Amino acid sequence: MADKKPGTLTRIASFLKDRKKTILLLLALVISYQAASIAVPFISKIIIDTLTKFIKNGGDLPLPTLLYSALGILAVTLVSNTLHSRYNYHLFKIATETEDKIKNQAFLLKGCLPN
Repeated sequence: MADKKPGTLTRIASFLKDRKKTILLLLALVISYQAASIAVPFISKIIIDTLTKFIKNGGDLPLPTLLYSALGILAVTLVSNTLHSRYNYHLFKIATETEDKIKNQAFLLKGCLPN
């Protein structure tokens, strides 16, 4: 009976098995920057609710709420973009290292490189 070749995903996973920490870091970065991105609509809701209340009832302009909301949106956006940049860097790094590993193994199989 012929030997059964491993599937594509199994072969890809074999190249990444020594990168478990990096893959977990990538997963944590994705979750973190998505959570930070989701915060902006909630802050926007606070601004809209405050301004709607101000327009209906009048009174003093809710400047502190607007200022804190603007600073909150700025902070969350900076955190989200920083995390996204770190994610992209680590993803690029792991992809290029894995590509080099695959190329080296391909050359070794063909006998182009000495062991």
